[in-house]
Amino acid sequence: MNQNLAEKTFPLAHWIYPLSDDFELTFSDVGAKAMRLHELLKQGYPVPRGVVISSQAFHDFCDYNHIELVSTHSKGVEDSGEGIQKAIKSGGFSPQVMEDITKAVSSLPYQQVAVRSSSAAEDGNEHSMAGQFDTYLEVDKNSVADRIKDCWASMFNPAVLAYYQRNKLSINLQMGVVIQEQIDAIYAGVLFSLDPLTKSTDKIVIEWVEGLGEALVSGEVTPNQIKVNRVSKVLDAQLASKLTSGLTDLVDLSLKAEKSYGHPVDIEWCIDSEGLKLLQIRPITALNTGTGIAWTSVNMSENFPNPLTPFTWSIAERFYNLYMSNILRMFGWKEQELQRADNAVGNLSGIQAGRIYYNLNNWYQVLNFFPIGSTLQKYLNNYIGQNIPFTFKSDSNFGWVTDKWKNPLNNIGFFGRLSAVLIRGKVHVSKLETHFYNNRDKWRSTPYKQQSLSELQIKLENIFTQFGYKELHRLAIADITVLLFPGLLNQLTKSWFPTQSESPEQITKDLLIGLELKSMEPSILIERMATEIMVTQAQSYLDNDDYVKIYEYLPINLKKLFDDFMYRFGGRCYLECMLVHPTFEERHDLFWQLIKKYQKNTKASIAENHKKEVAKREVFTHKLIKDLPQAKKTLYKMAIKLAQRGIKLREQARMIQSLMFGEIRLITLQIGERLMQKQYFTSAEDVFYLSSAEVADIVNGKCQFPEQIMETIKMRKEQHQRYEKQDPPEFFFLDKGEHLKVVNNDLTNLDSSQLKGLGVSGGKVTGTVKIILDPVADNRLEPGDILVTRSTDPGWTPLLLVAGGIVLEKGGLLSHGAIVSREFGIPAIVAVEGAIQKLKDGTKIAIDGDTGMIECIK
Repeated sequence: MNQNLAEKTFPLAHWIYPLSDDFELTFSDVGAKAMRLHELLKQGYPVPRGVVISSQAFHDFCDYNHIELVSTHSKGVEDSGEGIQKAIKSGGFSPQVMEDITKAVSSLPYQQVAVRSSSAAEDGNEHSMAGQFDTYLEVDKNSVADRIKDCWASMFNPAVLAYYQRNKLSINLQMGVVIQEQIDAIYAGVLFSLDPLTKSTDKIVIEWVEGLGEALVSGEVTPNQIKVNRVSKVLDAQLASKLTSGLTDLVDLSLKAEKSYGHPVDIEWCIDSEGLKLLQIRPITALNTGTGIAWTSVNMSENFPNPLTPFTWSIAERFYNLYMSNILRMFGWKEQELQRADNAVGNLSGIQAGRIYYNLNNWYQVLNFFPIGSTLQKYLNNYIGQNIPFTFKSDSNFGWVTDKWKNPLNNIGFFGRLSAVLIRGKVHVSKLETHFYNNRDKWRSTPYKQQSLSELQIKLENIFTQFGYKELHRLAIADITVLLFPGLLNQLTKSWFPTQSESPEQITKDLLIGLELKSMEPSILIERMATEIMVTQAQSYLDNDDYVKIYEYLPINLKKLFDDFMYRFGGRCYLECMLVHPTFEERHDLFWQLIKKYQKNTKASIAENHKKEVAKREVFTHKLIKDLPQAKKTLYKMAIKLAQRGIKLREQARMIQSLMFGEIRLITLQIGERLMQKQYFTSAEDVFYLSSAEVADIVNGKCQFPEQIMETIKMRKEQHQRYEKQDPPEFFFLDKGEHLKVVNNDLTNLDSSQLKGLGVSGGKVTGTVKIILDPVADNRLEPGDILVTRSTDPGWTPLLLVAGGIVLEKGGLLSHGAIVSREFGIPAIVAVEGAIQKLKDGTKIAIDGDTGMIECIK
């Protein structure tokens, strides 16, 4: 019980309860508002003290005053609402009830109170009814009884009854009434962890006024507003210290509340002389209507950081659909079952404002096709860094999938297949690599430049229908291991190390370094070439940027090294999944530019740094687990090894995925050359502004309006350029059929000293900012510079070794840029909102990869 109430004990009636008591009541007994205030108090949130009068009191009151309430399923209540209101307001309390109310109110140590309705109809999963019922502030104690009746009467307000009728709802006559301490507010306002206008969760929206919040709620004044990035949680405004302190606490509590309720939330709050107080909290459930879609680009923006061309989008969509179909086939699904599930499996991704997004509803739906769907959903969130609470409801049309798992034999089959997949993961990924190179040799048996248009189109199609159909399940196996094992490790860390000063995510980060990733092999070959070429005649041509003659003057051993690099990794490039950037095979100068940068690098070698990171990991691991019981210690060590193995397999598979996309680019460019010769295009690159299906139609004589192809390409290029200037949100909700309308925030005037993100690779470093969006066109990064960009895919790996530190606008703990930064021992910060706009090219900054803080050096 609340301490003040405990000091002044009073015999509460069976329908009056202190909010802080451990009462066992329901939403129906006291209403949504009172139940949530009660829950918040139990969890230690700062909530004003008070009592709640249960809904039973209202029905007792009606019985005492002979007020008849007709069936809530009839229209009688709507017709007689005004009469019922009058009867309630003119009714009297029984002497005993009046005595109970008087005792309860007089025992509250406040001069004035707030009397607040708490209807069981509020804040439902589909209908919130927020603001429909009455609340009264600054109520004198002798007026409380009348205000209680006014709250009850508000159940029959015309607007309330119209709401029920409009939404075809039965009228709910269960209402508690909260009597609380009246806060002498210095500031009062609301917080939305989901922007009510954009339906995006990227920013937490806070509005406030000075004094009580009535003026804000009634719309009488224009409130102050601030939007806070949910990752950095930095308040980008100059505010009074009391307000700054309160809002900082408010943001932290809102994110905690989101996890508790499984939804974004809106919070009514105030700040008094003691600090922050929460007045009400509502889960934002109106999005769970069955027509809304949760879109997220988290993790996806790593591979596709920029707007996609139509061709790239068509390839990416086909890739993801085939990828998931292969997973389901691997677990025994038949073709007719895949067809029945196509509405989910065939729509795993979408495109908004030119950028690719996960359709999170469908990803969760597909994961729920498996018997451990809810666990897989949590692990997926951990894998991609999706931390927005989103309550998923499975589509009833897929009930037939759930029925499958009622058969024990199907469950045994599933777990048997899953075990085989995890045990043989390394074998599968090695086969994927071998089979890709073998197939590529066959595709290139005749150089692409010598193949006919028809042959090229068939090759492009075969990458999906033959190689992809047979091999993409192996790529999926690598993702399954990195989905499950780091998720398991994170779960054990949360459970077994709850008192550690580091977060579970930070502990996981320190356990997953020193891994000898496949994606580092190109950098190792470049480092070797940079060292060994220095004593050859070819170095002088490198110094003079004569990239044509360098190869000619290389000794045989270095020619073999160069040829090996181009065979194994030449099909890669920066921003490789975008398809529109040249590969190292196309542009050898990109390789030689890296060689020059590596020669200027004064860091320890990759091998030396790897040895250092392994030692660091082993020391950390030993210190972490030394006090665990032996059984837990053994299990935790196994979980660490499995998580490390999962990441290594994922990086190896991602390399093959990148090479596959590089091959698609080379074939498509040759198709573009042929179509340019036939005067469909003005440039071979124009091919990327048509979808793969449109290109196939041209090749096969099925294009309905060939005369309009050039005009179509021109219009799409112009729109693509407009998309490039936009910065769409990372996570948002839209109804089906809606498209995102981007409203850009101008971040250029914000104080860059406030920059903060998620530290993913430890260490501190000071260096010069180099904002690099396209390394092909911008070669300015020098050793020791701080690389600032949107995100990095595996193709950036060799360039990352040059940087002294890394700042990315996108990414998470398990994103490629984070993993490689840790392997190279480079301080790195991701999820830094507006870094490209806020930081100035050429200025000095200091970054801390442990705390995520960025400081400008003047």
